[in-house]
Amino acid sequence: MSNILRDKQGIFSAFDRFKAEVMQGLAREKIEIIDLIPFYKAMEPALHSKVLDTEIIDFNALDYAVKRLPCNVTENFIYVLIDELYEHFSEPWKLFSPVPAEARRRRGWKMLPGQTMMLYRPGITDVLDLITCLCVLTVEAEKIRRRLSDYKLILMLKSYLNSETDSSREEKKLFNYLPFDKNEIEGLKIIWPENTAEQLFKITTHSGIFSLIIKKQVDLYNTRRSEMWLSQIGDAAKNLPDTVQLIFLIISKFILSAVIHIQFLTVLILSFLKALMQLLTGDRNQGILHLMRNGTTGMTLCMPL
Repeated sequence: MSNILRDKQGIFSAFDRFKAEVMQGLAREKIEIIDLIPFYKAMEPALHSKVLDTEIIDFNALDYAVKRLPCNVTENFIYVLIDELYEHFSEPWKLFSPVPAEARRRRGWKMLPGQTMMLYRPGITDVLDLITCLCVLTVEAEKIRRRLSDYKLILMLKSYLNSETDSSREEKKLFNYLPFDKNEIEGLKIIWPENTAEQLFKITTHSGIFSLIIKKQVDLYNTRRSEMWLSQIGDAAKNLPDTVQLIFLIISKFILSAVIHIQFLTVLILSFLKALMQLLTGDRNQGILHLMRNGTTGMTLCMPL
């Protein structure tokens, strides 16, 4: 049944196209969110039920996305995504202001006005979550921007912000002029409870363009983090007695050996699975050759260091 739904009915075809576009962007190390919007809309996500409606604002989807995005998302344009800290920015919390997300554990720092650096988890899921949330914001912010496209309304928002008035009476007076009904005003205040007018002004002046620059580590198998960690332990152990230093040296060698073995064993298992598939699908000669070659390589790699 699952094969019929997937292959013949094509219920996942829109998602597959969206994911393919994301993967191509990751390979290019650059993604423009605006280019993904047609593919995102074609998926018609269940959590974004009004994605195809050009007038009705989907406050549930917008609230979900905004809480999972960095707090400066309405004034940001470029996201530099890294899966490990730069050597020259090894302690970004000492250089830049943090921009946390309320409902998502993402480390982000505002590098420049409009540019944010974010540390993401290796793999596709974390990046996909960020991209889909930015797609939600792009779609819904365009609806809000269209409502506030009148220059008089934008000027009214700016005048209110410049007046530094914080009274509920003045705020209520402002919202009475804005093209939102009572329920929509309540929806906006739920999303941005403390600075609703300011966020609306930022949305009206934002271009709606989000660019993602992906910086992936060059080192294979992620050994660099292990080596950095062991070097930090070694530096800390230099001031300890000789006996303790010897113990640290033995333990660190053991840990590094275990890490390398695990990585190579993973590659070896995948190679054996590939050979097994060749045997099962009828390519017997290639399968046997693959098993012999990888078996010999595996025994060599797994020798004690």
